[in-house]
Amino acid sequence: MNSSKIKLHSKMLSSGKCQVKFFATTASNTLYGYLLTEPKASLREVVDKIEQTIEARSEKDVYYHQSLYSLGSMAFRQPEVIVFEG
Repeated sequence: MNSSKIKLHSKMLSSGKCQVKFFATTASNTLYGYLLTEPKASLREVVDKIEQTIEARSEKDVYYHQSLYSLGSMAFRQPEVIVFEG
């Protein structure tokens, strides 16, 4: 992800996990989203995961959140990163 800026805000949840809200500005648009991670995760790991998700999003013709299309299914994988345009 070239020439992008990422701002992070985090808060500890009662479950013990850490919720990270991020704002990413790329050459083509502005994105925001959320990431649920373990409190021991390093800043580099969090940023890498966000960058990988944004890169994957930009490379696909149609990017969607798998959980939004699996509402009838009891067993589906929770998304690690949720991204919105904004």
